Amino acid sequence: YAPDEEANQFEEGSEEFLEDEDEYEEDEILEEEEPAPFISASAFTPELSAEAGLADVSATEGEMQEVEVPTREDVEITVDVLQHILRYMNIPATVQVRSTNPLTLNIHGIHENLGLLIGRRGETLAALQLLVSLIVGHRTKHRMRIVVDAENYRERREENLRSLALRVAQQVRNYRRSIALEAMPPHERRIVHIALSDSKDISTESIGEGDARRVVISLKRPGR
Repeated sequence: YAPDEEANQFEEGSEEFLEDEDEYEEDEILEEEEPAPFISASAFTPELSAEAGLADVSATEGEMQEVEVPTREDVEITVDVLQHILRYMNIPATVQVRSTNPLTLNIHGIHENLGLLIGRRGETLAALQLLVSLIVGHRTKHRMRIVVDAENYRERREENLRSLALRVAQQVRNYRRSIALEAMPPHERRIVHIALSDSKDISTESIGEGDARRVVISLKRPGR
């Protein structure tokens, strides 16, 4: 058995797959950028103080009614909150409403700050999305799903992950061995699981804890 260049030895007789560097150029940009400024919640609404702030919003979020389709006012509030944050970060860009179910906003017109805003594996973008969701929920008094994207990064990332899942699944068939992908956040692991959910001979499972949690792609056992 000669392992593929993309796969390294992984514990328990499986192999670990490392993603191609050229597929995630946005991730590498961050290493050369200065860190983003700290954003205080009180900068966006007086009610969110440093002491009560986001902790209070998080505590009451579960008590709010969930709305599947946002109203026009909800959309306007969400766009305003995101634009306010971008101005505070000194990032000149426009906010586009790409979809309303879920409410998806795309930050457009970013150039030199794109890598800074996205962060490694989209972590900064995910934090921005969470902040927007908390502030909007505080203002609207209800919960709704909000997705914040930047120059369609999330769309490209999802397509890359689906392609990765299919490619690694074929390697599993060829080598008859399990392969573990690199650690991913929950929403990215879910994309991989869904991409292979209809396969008749391939199974997926998540292993590990916390930030080290990853997806293992394997051949299905007989009878399963």
